[in-house]
Amino acid sequence: MNPDRVCARGLVCVAEPIAGKLWNFRLRFNKRSRKNPEAGHANIVADFTSSVEGVLYHLWDEHEISKMDPFESAPSHYRRELVFVETEDSLILAWTYIANDSVIDDSLLPPKWYIEHLLAGSQFLSSEYVDQLKSTECNTLTTKEPS
Repeated sequence: MNPDRVCARGLVCVAEPIAGKLWNFRLRFNKRSRKNPEAGHANIVADFTSSVEGVLYHLWDEHEISKMDPFESAPSHYRRELVFVETEDSLILAWTYIANDSVIDDSLLPPKWYIEHLLAGSQFLSSEYVDQLKSTECNTLTTKEPS
């Protein structure tokens, strides 16, 4: 959700990011990091009583998303799927990444630096969702971002 990180990864966006809500999913940090197997990274799981908030980026063209795959270790760690995301004005068909079963570990916690990347998009999130992210229990063993 960090706009600076998205730009640093070379994605060409043609509009300002906007807020989005994905219904019937819940945010989990149960995806094992490829660089530190003790760290949990973001994943979404089906939950018909919940929703996930996030940031939508309008990319230059339909192939632009493939630039993100290496950063997300797709298709080995995540698979890319199309989902309908609610915005202030409409429903938009958008790509998201969902962790593959082989890298899920429900005992993991995210590092604090990882939560900070999510909070960098807080201007697009509800205050309740920001509070939820800020109160996430973090892994104290992984204190710095791997290079």
